[in-house]
Amino acid sequence: MKQFISKILIASLVLGGGAIAYAEETSADATANVQTETKPATFIQTLKARLQGVKDVRVQTKTDIKNVRSEAKDKIKETREGMASTTEGTRKEIKTEKREKMEEKKSEMAEKRAEKAKEKIENRFEKMNARFRATIERIENIMVRVNARIEKIKNAGGNTAAAEKLAAEAKMHLDLAKASLIKLKETADTTVSLETSLETKTKAKASLISLKTIAKELETHLRESHVMLEKAVGSLKGLSQIKPAETKTETP
Repeated sequence: MKQFISKILIASLVLGGGAIAYAEETSADATANVQTETKPATFIQTLKARLQGVKDVRVQTKTDIKNVRSEAKDKIKETREGMASTTEGTRKEIKTEKREKMEEKKSEMAEKRAEKAKEKIENRFEKMNARFRATIERIENIMVRVNARIEKIKNAGGNTAAAEKLAAEAKMHLDLAKASLIKLKETADTTVSLETSLETKTKAKASLISLKTIAKELETHLRESHVMLEKAVGSLKGLSQIKPAETKTETP
């Protein structure tokens, strides 16, 4: 019995030792396998990390290139806009300068025309004024002689009523002519003043028309005064032996 138990114990020990040895071998193999598998896993991860880094660099590079292009486009746009603005400004300055020169030239030409118009009006008025004054003086001289003759015939008992009435009408027209001459001078001065200004050209034309109208009225009054004196002298004929006064005058 003791021997049987001893055999069983010996067998158990043998079997147990083998199991332990097998377990140790299995453990060693497993450890070796783990170590062998661990090394490739670390390399792959490193490779993946490097590849990811390269990818990130590419993405960043693309982003940087995109940003650079965008900045370059913006700068080019700003430069073009600046050039366009400068060109437009230069064109406006040139146009403004041309316009100013044209306006200056127009102003100079207008001043020359106004000066010529002024001289023309002044010369025309001076000539009219000289003619009208000369005619007024001649009529006044005739009127003095006619009135003297009327007075002489009247004192001699002659009927001079008609002659006196005609002489009075002659004087009335002569006074109106003198008033028209004063008005003519005022209108001429106004016309000259208006002609020298660009803003009053229309008024200057109207004033010039008025000047012509006044001149015609003045001529009419002088003519009527002359006619009345002639009639007065005619009415005195036959009333005395006094030779009638010469009444012919020049009219403008």
